[in-house]
Amino acid sequence: MIRFNTRLYKINRECIRAGMRKAAARVEVRLDGSVAVRFGDSYVGVTLCEQPASPRKAPNAGGKSLWMRDFFQGPAISLKRAIRIANATG
Repeated sequence: MIRFNTRLYKINRECIRAGMRKAAARVEVRLDGSVAVRFGDSYVGVTLCEQPASPRKAPNAGGKSLWMRDFFQGPAISLKRAIRIANATG
C-alpha cells in the first residue's frame, strides 16, 4: 500500500517482490492524470483503493479522557505524614 495525496494505492500482486517493504518509492503524476510508481529501476502497477465509508476515529475522539475524573476528590494526608511514611519505607 502506498499513500499519496491523501489517496491509497495498492500494488498489484504480480508486481510485488522482495525488498519493497518500507522502501522508498517514486510516485509520478503524468500530464493525463495517471499515476506511475517506480521502485528501484522498474515501474510497478498500482490500483486506486476505495476509501472507507467513515474515517477512522482516534481512540479518544469523543472528548477529554475521564480516567482522572475523581483523582483529587478523596481526603488528602498531611505533608508531614506523607514525609514520615516515605522516610519509613524508603
